[in-house]
Amino acid sequence: MSNGGWFRKKKKGVGWSPNNWKGWTVLVIGIAIVITLVKILVGSGG
Repeated sequence: MSNGGWFRKKKKGVGWSPNNWKGWTVLVIGIAIVITLVKILVGSGG
């Protein structure tokens, strides 16, 4: 890959950050999945 992948190592701090639109897409989809699961689990609790 000439662009270095979807994510890159942070220069400061710990972790990874999106490197291009594909990385941002994966991040947004992941956040949407987490929010959906939380809503389902909280909604079924009571």
